[in-house]
Amino acid sequence: MIRQLLAAASLATLAALSSSASAQDKSTKPAAKPAAPTTEKIADSTKKAADSIKKTADSAAKSAKEATKESAKEPAAKKPAPKPAAEELSASDKALLAHGEKEAAKLSPAQQSKLLALVNSGEQKDLITIPGIGESKSAHIIAKRPVAKVADLIMIDGIGESTFDGIVKWVDAGMKSPEPSAKPETAKPEPAKAEPAPAKDKAPATKPAKPVKPAAAAEEKPAAAPESTKPAKKKS
Repeated sequence: MIRQLLAAASLATLAALSSSASAQDKSTKPAAKPAAPTTEKIADSTKKAADSIKKTADSAAKSAKEATKESAKEPAAKKPAPKPAAEELSASDKALLAHGEKEAAKLSPAQQSKLLALVNSGEQKDLITIPGIGESKSAHIIAKRPVAKVADLIMIDGIGESTFDGIVKWVDAGMKSPEPSAKPETAKPEPAKAEPAPAKDKAPATKPAKPVKPAAAAEEKPAAAPESTKPAKKKS
């Protein structure tokens, strides 16, 4: 009995020693090197990278497109009111615009560009140098900016055919500022003429008064001879 127990214990001890030795051998062995990537694995990884880049680009393009749509959505109140089309103008306005286009055609493209530059970017003090444009009309011009073409000036409040024609002539003449009117020469004061000294009042010469006849003498006039009462003699 005792011999059997000792044999079993020795067998168990040997088994334990064997297992610990095998475990020690496994722990001391170097790790296996990874296998080299094959061509298929390289192609697969390249395809995955390309797909990832494409997805990123598509996502960025989609985001940019959505941002553009959002920025394009502005309140209608902020947008300037569209100008009336030529078809919506009245007959008188159409005739007025046609006159403006006819007169504007007399100017060269350079002259028209120069005038539009003044109209769209000039200050009020610059606009009132235009013939026929005062403070009121210059304010209307500023309110209508930007003016697309020269002929549109004739449609601005206060500017009619006569004012527009004057502007065209002014531009055609070189947009020269009006020369200040020459001051009238002040007449030299003439030397005051010496007035003659007033003559001394002379005492009026008194004529001798005619002697007054006494009333009695005036009455004593010779009486007229009485006419003869005798009948005239008859001639024989």
